[in-house]
Amino acid sequence: MNDRELISLLFERSEQVIPELKDRFGRLIKKVAVSVTGSEEDAEEIENDTYLALWERIPPEKPDPLAAYVCAAARNLSLKKRRASSAEKRSEGLSVPLEELDNVLRSEELSERLSARELGELINGFLAGLDKQSRTLFIRRYYFCESVGNAAKALGISENNASVKLSRIRQRLKKHLEKEGYVI
Repeated sequence: MNDRELISLLFERSEQVIPELKDRFGRLIKKVAVSVTGSEEDAEEIENDTYLALWERIPPEKPDPLAAYVCAAARNLSLKKRRASSAEKRSEGLSVPLEELDNVLRSEELSERLSARELGELINGFLAGLDKQSRTLFIRRYYFCESVGNAAKALGISENNASVKLSRIRQRLKKHLEKEGYVI
């Protein structure tokens, strides 16, 4: 079943859509959830919560492409679960990838002059200029919070190679932001 048909079923409020969504996106949702939370158990809950979120948000939204919308919903629910869990116990898994970007994205000027949406647009523009492998590596590491090792394995490169590439990508992002007029 394609995106248009799934969205139609959601608009019709057909309960048939849930097994169809599970069949099409279940593995992807679990992968995103495990990558962010580190827990298979939480991934099951997040998968079900993702289907509920899709049921509640579509309509009125009509996402295109649906896969990206599903991934974003799963990621956001996973981050929420991760924050709730880390309130009970501190964990480094999520903070490590974000700390890697601190030197690039943490600046008073950026936070004063840019909204999150504007920063997202700047980063998207930067990512559009990267080759596919670099873009995929960046997204896996910093959007889906995958370990460097897992991201490298998925791309068929060594972990060391991935680490070096990520370091260079961060340097390029910093230069990109400076070129756009933001002092880092």
